[in-house]
Amino acid sequence: TGLELGTSLGYSTLWIAAALSEQSQDFSLITIERNEVKSKLAQQTLHPVFGNTITFDTCWIGDYLKTIPNHTTFDFIFMDADRGNYAEYWPYIKNLMHEKTIIVIDNALRDQKSVHEFQNIITGDPDFFTTLYPIDNGLFLITRQQSNLEVLKKMSDLHT
Repeated sequence: TGLELGTSLGYSTLWIAAALSEQSQDFSLITIERNEVKSKLAQQTLHPVFGNTITFDTCWIGDYLKTIPNHTTFDFIFMDADRGNYAEYWPYIKNLMHEKTIIVIDNALRDQKSVHEFQNIITGDPDFFTTLYPIDNGLFLITRQQSNLEVLKKMSDLHT
């Protein structure tokens, strides 16, 4: 199961759905985009390929996160949206994680105060393990278990 915060035109959605479909034909991906035009374009592009396995929602992420039922978890969460609100989203997002959930935050090397403040919140929490990959604009990875992070690091080393 996957959750994408920030669909835009669906480029990342495509890659996430492809990866999830390799794990299970019964995968599900929810993607949230505030811009209705972008969301519709992504849906028109991806629906013929992935059908109803991707749920497109057009709203503000903060509002959507408040509607997710308790005890709902995702295997993968991708964040590439309004970075200034990540700290506000975090109390909801961390409750969507199970022991093996992986969160990837794109553009993590941007020199924005909100990006640095959010990373400091997570790195200061002993319940989470993080690493920052200096790929493009940076990927910030979050897991609940150190072992998950070690697997990701090994995978990254194979591709570099």
